[in-house]
Amino acid sequence: MSFVSRNHLWGGLILYILALLILLPAGWLERVPGYMDAEYYAVMGRELAEGKGWSQPFLWNYLDNPETLPQPAFTYWMPLISILSALGWRLTGSFRGVQVIFCLLAALVPVLTYAMAIRLHGDSRKAWLSGLFALFPVFYLPYLPTTDAFAVVMLLGGGAILLVTLEHWFARLAFGILAGALHFTRADGILWLLGGLIWWNGRAWFTRSSFRQLGTQMLKRSALLLVGYTLVMGSWYLRNVEVFGRIFPPGNGLTLWVTRYEDLYLHPASQLTFQRWLEAGWQAHLEGRWQAFLANLQTTIAVQGMIVLFPFILIGMGCLRKQSAVRFALGIWTAIFLVFTLVFPYAGINGSFFHAGAGIQTLLWALAPVGIEQVVRKVSEWRKWERGHHVLRFVYGLLLATSFLLSWGIYASTVIGTESGREIRWEQSYQQALRLETWLRQRLAQPEDVVMVNNPPGYTYATGRPAIVIPFGHEQDVLATGRRYGARFLLLDENNSGYLSEWYLHPVTTRDLNYFGTVEGVRIYEFIP
Repeated sequence: MSFVSRNHLWGGLILYILALLILLPAGWLERVPGYMDAEYYAVMGRELAEGKGWSQPFLWNYLDNPETLPQPAFTYWMPLISILSALGWRLTGSFRGVQVIFCLLAALVPVLTYAMAIRLHGDSRKAWLSGLFALFPVFYLPYLPTTDAFAVVMLLGGGAILLVTLEHWFARLAFGILAGALHFTRADGILWLLGGLIWWNGRAWFTRSSFRQLGTQMLKRSALLLVGYTLVMGSWYLRNVEVFGRIFPPGNGLTLWVTRYEDLYLHPASQLTFQRWLEAGWQAHLEGRWQAFLANLQTTIAVQGMIVLFPFILIGMGCLRKQSAVRFALGIWTAIFLVFTLVFPYAGINGSFFHAGAGIQTLLWALAPVGIEQVVRKVSEWRKWERGHHVLRFVYGLLLATSFLLSWGIYASTVIGTESGREIRWEQSYQQALRLETWLRQRLAQPEDVVMVNNPPGYTYATGRPAIVIPFGHEQDVLATGRRYGARFLLLDENNSGYLSEWYLHPVTTRDLNYFGTVEGVRIYEFIP
């Protein structure tokens, strides 16, 4: 059941070409990254390509208590996606070139799904169907052609899952390398290393070995995994030690004590303490984790299960439950689900589980046809249908057509939008930033003047201007933060009509802020020294 025959190679090549025929047109309307995560990776890739080093000209949180701008980059998000982005910027000098890099990678996802299915059950027909489902990934489609981690996590996670089906020593070394690459992509990627250590050492327990032999086996297995992991992550840890004096950037542990998502934007971040977390009360903590559970469950069914495939994936998982790949992937998925439900619930609610769960997506697509065939076979036996294979083909076609329609429906609503206006939804914030920047420059704003906005990576990507995030808190917190980092302008939009409602709803000049005017619903203030 290996992915080596000529037919399999041709099948993979055809799927790759089909994927490019879908992804390249999908990416054509996405002329800009589109949202803060993608803008962060894109602008940092541009900074790297321009030789500006590992520093960022904006602050989107204050967790590491930065001294000034620019500050060391990648203290919260990891750098691999920006490195890939830098390759596109360096080769082409445009975001279109960056998109090509990510489309070429994303087109490998259906191919890996096909290989995963061949490895699981060896049925070429069902493997083809799995690859076709990966061509129409519903909620993932808008995010694959832009600068985000989805495709990379799918490929690295899928490769790691395939490796656990092998017992060769090289598989453990390669798994460590992929686990390191997953961590280099996302901070939660370290769960894959822990999962690999538990998996291979756990299997050693079931061998008929003495305790001495068992200890030797576990030591060798762990060493191979850790060597592979260190080949990728070792240089990054050395960089952190050189810059911060520790292997992890300062402030990372503070995320344990957030009591709402907005706490990420507190200044100073030293307010995030265990004592403050306790004072929030157990009712608030339980409610937050319940909301995270519901949100992550919804993501499981709608995103990972593509709505219509979810029950068939569960049935396929039950049919192949004894397979190493299925057991390992289920364990990793459970760990990710629990981490973003119990430990980091607010990150889970706001997209982290959506991103991290993509690591097992290729396996889920590979399982779906197994479940579909099992259901149709059982129903055919129950209903005594003599032509069950015709029913099976009809169900396959119906589910593929549904996946196709759902994918492009989600894509259209996310990228194009339903509202008429000057630009498509995907680039509205980008175009608005350009118009705000034009307005500021007409009023003698200098290129080095710092602005305080809700989305600093997006504003810096569009304009090149240094930016810091509006801190969550009261007016005095905003003033103190602006003074500390030398901000000249404050840009408030409708998202600030809650906790900064007085400044947004009743804009006037005060002793601290000079009200400049309103542009497209954005209140523009100047900090008075």
